[in-house]
Amino acid sequence: MGVVGQYRPNAAGFVCALADGNEDVVKRARNHPSVFIYTIGNEMLLRDTKNIEKWKQLSEVVKRTRRLDPTRPVICSSEYARDPQFYNDSLKPNGIDDGDADDLHRYNNWYGPSSFVTDAKFEKEVKNNGDTRPLVARKCPPATPTSTTACLSIATRMIW
Repeated sequence: MGVVGQYRPNAAGFVCALADGNEDVVKRARNHPSVFIYTIGNEMLLRDTKNIEKWKQLSEVVKRTRRLDPTRPVICSSEYARDPQFYNDSLKPNGIDDGDADDLHRYNNWYGPSSFVTDAKFEKEVKNNGDTRPLVARKCPPATPTSTTACLSIATRMIW
């Protein structure tokens, strides 16, 4: 049985296991020249993006990662893109660290419209965050003229 079967996402044991596993990875990888960014987890906020208790737990792992390696940026969750209003109203007042960049985590051509039909430049997300946070697209669609443009567009925004 995997971690999902052993822990509930809001259980203290889950957070400890996540933090300990993350710490182990950071300690082993932080001196490697190919490591340029950390992601705390894959789809950690899926279907539960406004749960403050969950955010507090995730934020602790983000902060712990920063303490272990303050030289690299951190993404809190692979599908997270900051909603400025929610951040200002709920996360910031609670001292919650939501990382340094947004990971758009899109599946055009798989779960979404085809890149041949839909513009995959993520202009809506850039406008939503006011072009103030870097955007990362790690789940780029298959190579098409549109997807290649999207990946290059996102990569240029990732430069700090």
